[in-house]
Amino acid sequence: MGEQESYAEQLARRKAEMFRSRQQAAPPLPHVQPPPLRTSPAPTTLPPPSFTKYQPPAGRTSPMGKGPPPLPTQVQKSASKEEILAKNLLNPAELAHYTKLTVFAKQLVESHFSGKHKSADIGGGGEFAEFKHYEPGLAVDAIDWKIFAATKKLLIRTYREETDMAIHLLVDSSASMGYLGSGKAAKGGHAARIAAGLCYLTMRQGDDVSLTLFADAVLDHKPSGRSKRHLAEVLRTLVKPAHMASGRTDVAAALRASAKLLKRKGKLVVISDFLGCDTTDMLDEAARFIHRGYQVLFMQIRDPDESMLPSVAIARLVDMETQEIIEVEPELIRKEYQRDVENNTRELAEQCSRRRIEFSDISNQHTYREAIECYLGFRGGRTTR
Repeated sequence: MGEQESYAEQLARRKAEMFRSRQQAAPPLPHVQPPPLRTSPAPTTLPPPSFTKYQPPAGRTSPMGKGPPPLPTQVQKSASKEEILAKNLLNPAELAHYTKLTVFAKQLVESHFSGKHKSADIGGGGEFAEFKHYEPGLAVDAIDWKIFAATKKLLIRTYREETDMAIHLLVDSSASMGYLGSGKAAKGGHAARIAAGLCYLTMRQGDDVSLTLFADAVLDHKPSGRSKRHLAEVLRTLVKPAHMASGRTDVAAALRASAKLLKRKGKLVVISDFLGCDTTDMLDEAARFIHRGYQVLFMQIRDPDESMLPSVAIARLVDMETQEIIEVEPELIRKEYQRDVENNTRELAEQCSRRRIEFSDISNQHTYREAIECYLGFRGGRTTR
């Protein structure tokens, strides 16, 4: 070295020599071939679609003669026989004249809901009814303190409030109701149409209706309701007395059993022929409803043949409930028989009147609208017919 190197230069020269010696001693790196680039496969050409003519299976031809069969359509469920019979019991067009039934509802009824009819309740709203003496347990707010300050008497105000009504229909479904003589319809069918009409009109004005079928006991019971579904159930239930009447008649037993089913006060309408009944027992059971605050109406359905005997030499009479058979000569007993029928009907009407029970004698020779008009008179007041 010609000139003396500085310390920094010597250090740099040594590092360079060490780096060159390491490179010479290390083996060369192997040459790695990079992987080839991925390429998408060549698209394949699909053959053109082919169509074949539809061939119906053996033994079956196409509906249109050619082409595939049509798509299936929604199948309409056919109405059952019961639904058809139930629908025939009610014709709303015939009842359009009686739709304003509310004007006849003048009696006081009991209800827990607000509605269209007057109810004598203690409260602060509605039409004032009368003063009553305060009794322990009544609301103190009902006391008229102005009257107390003037008279020193505890009096409360009562009001007439608008409430709903409850109509309870009891329809006879015993075998005697299936009789069809010279009338336009069997007694059971006539009773079913009357019940269907009353049910429709009552529900239309927003009141509840219950239905009970009976013979010698309660056969079926539909609790109170006012919906369209309830009306449909009532109509289906009325098919039995209209077309399948059977069993014996026991109105007293039916009323006794119904007393446990009917909890809400209202109108009780019994539709029956009242044949073969113990009149005293029947009226005693009906009087229990009167005592509980119900209003009761008896509708007696009769066929003209039951009021007079046929004009034949010898008549063979069959009891539809007991199947007992007797043969009589109508001309020998005709006057006495008609007199007994009239006396029995008049006596039943008088006993009902004495017990504050409405009574109506309805013939199946006339339309069921006669019974509807009778019911309207029943709602407006008590008139024995």
